[in-house]
Amino acid sequence: ERMFRLGKKLMKGLRQAAEGAGQNVLVQGPGPMFNIAFTDLPKAKDFRDTLSFNKVKLGKFIAAMHDRKIRIIGRGLWYISVAHTEEDIDKAIKTASEVLSEM
Repeated sequence: ERMFRLGKKLMKGLRQAAEGAGQNVLVQGPGPMFNIAFTDLPKAKDFRDTLSFNKVKLGKFIAAMHDRKIRIIGRGLWYISVAHTEEDIDKAIKTASEVLSEM
């Protein structure tokens, strides 16, 4: 339950950060594990949908997040573990907001 709550908080925060920065970002998944993609699609349903994702932009986002010590898997996957805290989630949202605004 805690991991789902933290994951959903992070997902919501990333959506708000992207919207505030004027970025078209899709954030979808069950909560403890989810994906982020730069696309205009409201939902990715199959592999063909992923072909429209802006992988160059995602690469720049991930590199900037890694530079700021936030680890994201190269395909845009995020994982929440029992070790994560509310403070970790808040830091990730704040960092993503800064990176998205700089892009």
